Amino acid sequence: MESGKGDLRDCVTAYVQSDPQKKADHRLVFRESGPATPGGQPRRELLAIKPRQGSGNIYEHTCARLNRHPNDRQPGLNRFGDRPASS
Repeated sequence: MESGKGDLRDCVTAYVQSDPQKKADHRLVFRESGPATPGGQPRRELLAIKPRQGSGNIYEHTCARLNRHPNDRQPGLNRFGDRPASS
């Protein structure tokens, strides 16, 4: 996640293009969790879909939805490793 957008280290962002000739116009934020059963596949929960342009920041929206303060670093969220804030 982008620096200054809150602690979403357990989340990933995907981009969707409605027109293959143009840049992606929507962002999707997923939270990944471990498999439901040993040896199973990881699970992803869709948390937010928002246009890349316009009002409303998807990362701030996701932090609010998860009740995470944008400036707090939460323990135990390093599912993808302990990335520096600038990653």
